Amino acid sequence: KIVLFFGRLTEQKGPVQFLHAAKKVLEKERDVEFLIAGKGELLPLLINLSISLGISQSVKFLGYLSDEDHKRIYKLADVYVMPSTSEPFGITALEALSSGTPIIISKTSGVSEIIKTAIKVDFWDINAMAEKIIALLKYKTLREVMRKISYTEVRTHTWEKTAQETLQVYNELLSKGGN
Repeated sequence: KIVLFFGRLTEQKGPVQFLHAAKKVLEKERDVEFLIAGKGELLPLLINLSISLGISQSVKFLGYLSDEDHKRIYKLADVYVMPSTSEPFGITALEALSSGTPIIISKTSGVSEIIKTAIKVDFWDINAMAEKIIALLKYKTLREVMRKISYTEVRTHTWEKTAQETLQVYNELLSKGGN
């Protein structure tokens, strides 16, 4: 069972909350591996935190991943968690969805406003985050349903569609500003 965090290792992305939730999960489910992919200034703190929480044997720090490795890691994961404290959007959530990986995301992320398939939690609620991770790991049917729905949902969010909608907003503003 693999749970993935993928992003810059900064306070904004919530890796500290991820590790605290990991500890809660491991108290109930021992056979889980937590992968942290990315680099950033919090790496030394996170390594020390995993040791002080007593979960270092179940946490792997992968560092920077190439674009090719991005796709592999999402497909490898059973659950992707994005516990950002502040996230303007959250492209990694869409990348995980497009790989068929069920996602748990922070309610404060911009992507939470458009994605319906995600399980949403408050970034600070590590108990709820842990409960949701356990549920996705335990219930294969839940993962499979989320996987199937996410494939359909993520196809509606393309760069082309986003560009068209942005142009439409600009055109509307320009037509109103010209009067």
